[in-house]
Amino acid sequence: MSAPIFKKREQPETRSTTSPALRDEPSAFLQMAQQAVQRHTSRPVTAQQQIAQAPLRAASLERQEVEQLYLQRQTVVEQLDALPQPETVMFQRQVHSIPAKPQSPADWVTVMRHQAEQVEGKSLDSRQYAQFTALQRQVAQTLVQSFRSDRGPAQSRYDIYGEHLATLQRHEVSAPVSRVVLGLVPAGERLALQRAVDAAVQRSVAEAQQERTFIQRQTLQRQLAELEHLS
Repeated sequence: MSAPIFKKREQPETRSTTSPALRDEPSAFLQMAQQAVQRHTSRPVTAQQQIAQAPLRAASLERQEVEQLYLQRQTVVEQLDALPQPETVMFQRQVHSIPAKPQSPADWVTVMRHQAEQVEGKSLDSRQYAQFTALQRQVAQTLVQSFRSDRGPAQSRYDIYGEHLATLQRHEVSAPVSRVVLGLVPAGERLALQRAVDAAVQRSVAEAQQERTFIQRQTLQRQLAELEHLS
């Protein structure tokens, strides 16, 4: 009996998955690999950029706010520096009570000034108009009589009554009383009294300007303190 004949099993042919073009061109394969790696690594970078945009935007807004506060502070400082130097005397608004029964010239001036403030810019009926004109005549007569009967030093009289007349001139509806008084005082004293009135008016204007400056300085100092607190 003859021995069985065994045939050697042929091994399947191993085929390369690499295309002939890549086998032939190693640089092309390297380029494709680099592109794949680049696509893979670019995704996290983009995500990181998106995540970083929020804090970057917040930092930008904060920087803008700081710059704006700085500019506002500089503006307030410049406004403060531009104001005149403050006076050593503190301003205190004088509050005059309205006397129910005026006796002195100062009382009558206070009543006249108060009534002028009440009726200024208003339309008066016939009764109100008559009452107001009667008050004007009463104040004028009182001041003239008191000035003539005053036996104090001449300059003191001029200063006191000049202040009264300057006070009346502050309001359009009481200013005529001042002019009437000046026309009724003795002619020899009229010029001196007019000079005292002019000096009192100038003092009043200067004091009003100083008071406005003082109030403005206080306002700017408060603004500066608030801006420094926010900085």
